[in-house]
Amino acid sequence: VGSGLGAGLVIDGRLYQGSAGMAGELGHVSFEDGDEALPCGCGRRGCVEAYVGGRYLEGRVRRALAAGSGFSAVAAAGERAGRGPDEVTCHDVEAAYAEGDPDAVAIWTEAADRLGRALAVGVQIVDPAMIVLGGGVMGAAPSYRSLALEAFERHCPEGLRGHVALRPSALGGQAGVIGAALLARDRPD
Repeated sequence: VGSGLGAGLVIDGRLYQGSAGMAGELGHVSFEDGDEALPCGCGRRGCVEAYVGGRYLEGRVRRALAAGSGFSAVAAAGERAGRGPDEVTCHDVEAAYAEGDPDAVAIWTEAADRLGRALAVGVQIVDPAMIVLGGGVMGAAPSYRSLALEAFERHCPEGLRGHVALRPSALGGQAGVIGAALLARDRPD
């Protein structure tokens, strides 16, 4: 979880791409539809990414601040870090969450629940041995990560919970860039 929600499926130590190169792409599974569903950068509405990715979460907070509807503690956290209301980040949401701010608690809880549900769906479909959680938001927001793991436990069928290890990425926020470089290196073009 970084600016969006990327995912991949590794089988026998190799990235499985599927017939169209999109295998394991959990970020664009849609849980919502209709005009009320949040727009995603892919052009559709209701994708998991639009609810859990950093770019989208920050955008929601910035729009609420511009409209004067909440998130004042997030703005204050950003201000302490030298950022204006139109520059708040997930770091600022995390800081406000740590202070018990209800707006930060609400957005983290909602996003984490959706992420936990998406991970549980992925586990039900693929039954992996391990899920590696990484990305800039996961690294910057330990509360969000913890809430997502709790949500995963709630949403995952009991018989599968103990069979999948949830691990933090050793690559942190650099996982996507490193993965893209390795994919380009190994592409047989």
